[in-house]
Amino acid sequence: MRFREKFGPLGWFVVSLACFYACDWFFLRGPSTSTATSALRGFDAAVWTCLALLIFLKRRSAYWDLDSDGLHQRRFGSKKELTVAWEKVTVVRNVIPGISWDGTVAVYYELPGSKLGFGRIVAVPERRKVFIESLQRFAPQAKFNV
Repeated sequence: MRFREKFGPLGWFVVSLACFYACDWFFLRGPSTSTATSALRGFDAAVWTCLALLIFLKRRSAYWDLDSDGLHQRRFGSKKELTVAWEKVTVVRNVIPGISWDGTVAVYYELPGSKLGFGRIVAVPERRKVFIESLQRFAPQAKFNV
């Protein structure tokens, strides 16, 4: 089962700023506006639009696959996929304990080679409830605090 990353409040905030700057540049460039000011407004609009597009592409290309082999994570710009076997998953909880409004889910797993002895995958899936139910089905040994 594949879960894509949620666009989220940050994405919508950047999109709204891009729209604001685009409208500001398009509608307020009149005869009283100097060429430098108009160019600066156009540059602002282009920067915010590119940032919104980058966030959109990053969010649409990040996903988590849950299957019988384990949890697979794929991120934008990463050449390799991270796979965690189900028997290694130890804890599933909110990133910030007690706060679930941001939609994040942290999956902790055993990682013997690291200094801490564990690794963490932070997911922001579009369908959070179904994602957690699937994790419970595949990794019943894990401690769930979500």
